[in-house]
Amino acid sequence: MAEMVSTVTAFVVIFSTLITLSNWPAYSLILQDLIDPQAMVTIIDDVDGGVTVPVPDPVPVQPLITPDALKQAGDDHEQSFSLADLGDLYPDEMRLEVPKVFKGTIPVKDVDVKDFNFKDLYASENVIQDTLREGVVHYPYTANPDQFGNVFITGHSSYYPWDKGRYKDIFALLHKLNVGDEYSITFKGKKYHYVVKEVFEIRPDDVSVLEQPIDQKISTLMTCTPVGTTLRRLIVRGELSDE
Repeated sequence: MAEMVSTVTAFVVIFSTLITLSNWPAYSLILQDLIDPQAMVTIIDDVDGGVTVPVPDPVPVQPLITPDALKQAGDDHEQSFSLADLGDLYPDEMRLEVPKVFKGTIPVKDVDVKDFNFKDLYASENVIQDTLREGVVHYPYTANPDQFGNVFITGHSSYYPWDKGRYKDIFALLHKLNVGDEYSITFKGKKYHYVVKEVFEIRPDDVSVLEQPIDQKISTLMTCTPVGTTLRRLIVRGELSDE
């Protein structure tokens, strides 16, 4: 009996150690948040991708140069100018900002519908996992912020530390959001503000959260929970607060 207890104890210790090491980047963010809730994750983003680093204070953000200012500068130097020259100053892609979870904005990547097939969810899941390396994912066939429906966005709370993705733990602190908190999505140059109305958990096979209401403009943020597992899904649902 003592030998069996010793074997089980050793297994639990080894298993717990492996889980901790595999998810340490996410766990370290949670631990840091418990020690100092003001020390949040800052996104240093170069538009093509970003990295998350814990910092004690907000990083000052310099205002973007406006198109008018750039045009004036071009005219002063007798140079031609077009909005295309702005490049990554004004990216066309959708972006997500959740001030209580991270500082800055991150890319919201679309999955090409031709690569997604509800009849082959295994293959489609692989496409989503690949895309999550570039940001969070706007789930196929769900609404855009300027439409009625549900803008459904999913992201990692933790992922393999050896994976090359740069957003492996971007939603590690998503559990901090409560009813009444706010986040925003920028789409086609306009910022859409959402107020959290619900926070709950579901089974991994519950697809009801993908439903698209025809008379509401809502958004859903989803990640795995508890962090480091795929046992459940954490759902944060927000309602558009303005047009």
